[in-house]
Amino acid sequence: DPLAYGELIQESIALVKEERHGVPFCLCTTGLVTPTVPLSELGLSTLHVSLYAGSPSDFAKATGQTERDFGMLCGFIVDAVEQGIPIEVWVLEAHASGARDLAASLGAQHVHVVAPGNSRT
Repeated sequence: DPLAYGELIQESIALVKEERHGVPFCLCTTGLVTPTVPLSELGLSTLHVSLYAGSPSDFAKATGQTERDFGMLCGFIVDAVEQGIPIEVWVLEAHASGARDLAASLGAQHVHVVAPGNSRT
C-alpha cells in the first residue's frame, strides 16, 4: 500500500509542485495501512479507497480480510474526509447497493462500481 511510503510520496509531490503548479495527485489505497504522514500533509487532490462492500461480512468474503479490518477501513475514510481529502471509493458490483449508501454516509464524494473481472485494488 502506498501509504506505507508517506514521506516519499510527500517529497515527490512537493518536488513536482515546485515546477508544475496545478498538477492533481491521486493515491489509491486499501485504507488498511496506517499512513506514515498525515493525509492532509501529503498534497493529494483525491484519495481512491477500495471499499468493496457495504457490510463487514460481505467485505470479509470479498477480500479475505477480517470484519475488524472493515471497521478500520470505514474509520480511515471518515478520518480522511475530516482532514479535507476528497474521497472516491471503489465497490464490487455484487455489493454495490449497500456499499453506495455506506460510502455516502462515510463522506465519499463518488462511488465507482467495478464489474467482475475488472476489479481494482
